[in-house]
Amino acid sequence: MSPGMADGVRSSGISDEKISVIPNLADLELFSDENVNQTLQDEIIKKWHLENQFVISHIGAMGEANGLQYLLDACERLEKQNVTDIKFLIVGSGKTKPLLVSKSEKQNLQNIIFEDMIEKKDVPTFLDLADITITSFLPKPILATNSPNKFFDALAAGKPIIVNSAGWTKDIVEKYKIGYYVDARNPQELADLLLELKNQKAMLRGLKKEIKTIAETEFSAAKASTELLEILENVATEKGRK
Repeated sequence: MSPGMADGVRSSGISDEKISVIPNLADLELFSDENVNQTLQDEIIKKWHLENQFVISHIGAMGEANGLQYLLDACERLEKQNVTDIKFLIVGSGKTKPLLVSKSEKQNLQNIIFEDMIEKKDVPTFLDLADITITSFLPKPILATNSPNKFFDALAAGKPIIVNSAGWTKDIVEKYKIGYYVDARNPQELADLLLELKNQKAMLRGLKKEIKTIAETEFSAAKASTELLEILENVATEKGRK
């Protein structure tokens, strides 16, 4: 869960001493370098002409809550500036995908790539070819409390993250300096940020080790297991006193 979810529990009248927060996990084993399939990655790069391109990826659910029209609008602004070397790689499935594909075609967007849902084992390969990732949500307060898998997948992969939700994911990105926040109501902010970053690939790659370290120290299964064990032991101790 997230701190925002814990606040929701508190608001229902549950006292602080009965609430513990264990966040989502970064699967470091899955996102180890040896799980990157270089042959598959080369095929993806060739298929979508990603050589010498700056790639921003969104891998996961494509539901209404994700607000992915935001990416199309940012892409459109870049194309109006004749930017051709920034590609949006959107991977997955969901309720809004058919409409997004249709709108992309109507807007004649050349730099949006839609890839079908992939197996979990292939996510490390797709994430590895991205220069930066984005975790997108509609600008609704309730969504700021979420704990999205795609955010923690990016952490485990050592990828910088753009978030557009002013919640705890924004707090993580800013606290550890591992990404950027843009306003979900303003796609021009995303377009401007990508223009700024597209010539800083080396800097973004240089964050990989630091991001993976944060994933391991703050969001690993080992850390969560230790915290859960402590909670259970404390509960058992309290029951023993009664």
